[in-house]
Amino acid sequence: MIPQKNPLIASGESVHANMLTKLWENPDSSADFAAQNIDLSSDDYDFLLILFKYYKSVGKVFSCIVQKGISTNLGLPVSANASNFANISRSVTFTTYTSLAISSCDYQTVANGGSVSTTTNNSACIPFAIYGFKKSLDITAIVSNVSTDARKCILSDNVTNVDDAINEAKVAYSSTERKIGKWFGQDLYEKTIDCGAFPNTTSKNVAHGIANLDKVIDVRGIGIASSGSYPLPFVQVSGTTTQGIRLNTNATNVQLISSYDASSVTNSYVTIRYTKSS
Repeated sequence: MIPQKNPLIASGESVHANMLTKLWENPDSSADFAAQNIDLSSDDYDFLLILFKYYKSVGKVFSCIVQKGISTNLGLPVSANASNFANISRSVTFTTYTSLAISSCDYQTVANGGSVSTTTNNSACIPFAIYGFKKSLDITAIVSNVSTDARKCILSDNVTNVDDAINEAKVAYSSTERKIGKWFGQDLYEKTIDCGAFPNTTSKNVAHGIANLDKVIDVRGIGIASSGSYPLPFVQVSGTTTQGIRLNTNATNVQLISSYDASSVTNSYVTIRYTKSS
């Protein structure tokens, strides 16, 4: 089974925003977050940008964009290897346009062979802040309307001025290597690799062509099929059936490892952010 697609991504919607309006902020994102309803300060938005932390004591912030009125899930794969998969997730449900019901956090581990274990861990997947924005606006005002601290969370830990923020906010995925910023003083690069079809119960290696690769800072991907768009890596559980695709990189290749026949997804792309040794 292929995981449910994000309706916003699958629709091919192109959204350009020039104003983020803060609608809610967690008063203490370093504390556990139990299941609860939260109230947004306005319904004057087309989309929500939901920021959430991997763990209450970890500063790294992730994001999810959701269309007004369409419920979603916040989630991350937290480990994947030859013997098991694990992920964390919370459901986010619109009760009204100004009220969201956020569930407790499920921590799910899946052993190879289908044994599923789910526990509640409200220290993980912590909602941090929620912004609303409109479609078809200019990007520049994002930076002028959001505080410096929040801007750094949305864009990058290393963005400290308006010009850098505007440059980093521009979306320009490319198969050509490009420099996008800094990582602890080192130049940070990005490149997108065309990986073709998802594999069929096997491993697939695709050369990334990056010379002098030093550290891979971030790697993620997307599979595109006629039925929708599907993120990499992922874990899908249906009853006692477990399916997933692991995403690895090394000095030479991007590697996709599939536990099932996913070849019906005929196009996939993996984007790598990395530093170089010279």
